[in-house]
Amino acid sequence: MKLAEKRMIKEIKDLLNDKKVRDEKNRFVAEGLKLVSDLISKEKRIAIVIVSKSFYRDPERKQLIDGWMDKGIDTAEMADKEFDSLSSLENSQGILAVVEKPEWEDIEDLSSKSGVFVLLDGVQDPGNVGTMIRTSVAFGVKGIFLTGAAVDIYNPKVVRGASGTILDIPIYKCGFDKVKRLKDNGFTIHVSALPGEKPGSCSIQNMQKDNEGCIILVFGSEARGVSDEIDKLADSFFYIPMRRHAESLNVSAAFAISLYAFTRERA
Repeated sequence: MKLAEKRMIKEIKDLLNDKKVRDEKNRFVAEGLKLVSDLISKEKRIAIVIVSKSFYRDPERKQLIDGWMDKGIDTAEMADKEFDSLSSLENSQGILAVVEKPEWEDIEDLSSKSGVFVLLDGVQDPGNVGTMIRTSVAFGVKGIFLTGAAVDIYNPKVVRGASGTILDIPIYKCGFDKVKRLKDNGFTIHVSALPGEKPGSCSIQNMQKDNEGCIILVFGSEARGVSDEIDKLADSFFYIPMRRHAESLNVSAAFAISLYAFTRERA
């Protein structure tokens, strides 16, 4: 087992803390044994795995790491204290990986696909976005669009929240012009709203659901909702009926309910 080079340690720190570096290097950091194991089992592109000395001293974990090295995965170790100072976790597990970002098909080619897509308009909470990525994969969503001031999906908190699904679904950062182009190419846009918020909005129970074409379900930030630019592109608004005076649902909870309603009759 080789020692981690200072150059790689610096790169990891930069990747964890700076979106610009993640964009420039086209890489991100995944932390924790389960997450790293999931990405390796799915044959995702791993640049390097870093472990702490105490992690590698554990016999079962050593066997696991040795197996990865036998498969050609570059691996290095570092002192426990140094690893803890590097990790973004309050209680590090002693393992992280530098992962290559995926390359997805061009957004312009998506119009040939039938299915449910989702758009997160300015959703900034990394925990919510991570959960929404996992939920999207669970319900067979074909792709995720991010508009406005949405959080970077390779933010360490988003990566942890999405768990091993972070690279299982195409995710696109795009402007409102591209969303309009998708609409012009046949996508139907359904925007989530609060009960009574939008004139003419329909209960999700009574929505006429298209089970064959391309649809985009839109969810806005909890603080500001959906932007005017997206509202103008909406074909319809829908809401989840709740008891009177009930608190509004967390966006990730509303997201899961909506995906169930819109995907349950699709193959």
